Formats: sequence, C-alpha cells, structure tokens
Amino acid sequence: MFRPLLAFLTLSLLPLGLGCSSPPPRSANPTKPVPERRALEVIGRAIRKKKMTPVEGHEITTQLGGKLRVDVLVQERKWGVAFLTANDLTQEGAEPLPQKDPKRPSALVVVDAVNKDDSGRKVLVLFERDYLYDDQVGEDHEQTMITAESAIERDVTDFLVQAGVQGWE
Repeated sequence: MFRPLLAFLTLSLLPLGLGCSSPPPRSANPTKPVPERRALEVIGRAIRKKKMTPVEGHEITTQLGGKLRVDVLVQERKWGVAFLTANDLTQEGAEPLPQKDPKRPSALVVVDAVNKDDSGRKVLVLFERDYLYDDQVGEDHEQTMITAESAIERDVTDFLVQAGVQGWE
C-alpha cells in the first residue's frame, strides 16, 4: 500500500526538483582604475586630514637609477606620493620604475630619492591597478568607487604614520 503511494509521490515531485537548479556562476564585473586626477585629489585629502599641506611634486631620481614623477609632496617634509598608471609603466624606453614584491603584494612600495636636491626623500609609490572599481549598480555592484578611493586614502595615511614613526623628516 505504501509502495504505490511512494512511487506516485516520487514520480510526481521529480519534475519540481529538476526545475530548481541553481543559476550558473556569474563572471566578475569588468573593473577600471580610479582616474589619476581623482586619485591625486584623494591623496591630497589624506595628507590634509593628517594636518599637513600637499604641494605639487616634481621628478626625482630613485635608488634604482630611474626618474620618477612624484605627483604630490608633503610641505616641510621629505615625503611624497607617486601614482603610477598603466601608461607610466609601459612607456617604451622608460626608466626602471619601482615594482611590487610578488611575495608581498599588499605591502606598500617606498623608494628613496638620491638626487642632490631630494636626498633622503621617501616616496610612496601607488599603482593604479591596485585601486579598481566597477560601474555596476544595485546588487550587481561588487567594487565601488568609494571603496577604491578609501583604499588609496588608507595607504597614504599608513605611509604618513609610518614616516612619522620612523622619523623620516
């Protein structure tokens, strides 16, 4: 008596179970880096939040022997920040530029200036590829512009705190 009922329930409920499969996995949203102009505004804001004054930077010679454009300097300190775009890193005939350590991808990259006028200057090198966001909205939004900008501000703040603790004046 129970077997025919069990067979009936199994066969009648089987189509319901087949229609309940999970959707296919989604691919990641396409991302793009924070625009350089906006990144420089965020860098300046982070410096001002630490009660310091950001000023326009200039080119330095690094310990690698290459030239590096420092985008923002900290007034009355020997500190600066360079924001490297993909374009900066792929220019033909470009000087050797700092790179991230593949064993420590989240570590900040700091280089020393060695030219006469900037001797002792420490420069934080930020790479645009580390600050990505997507243009999606609603539930499809995975990485916001605010999150990417916050990461820039965090890294600059960490550098400024470290520079102060280490006595890099």
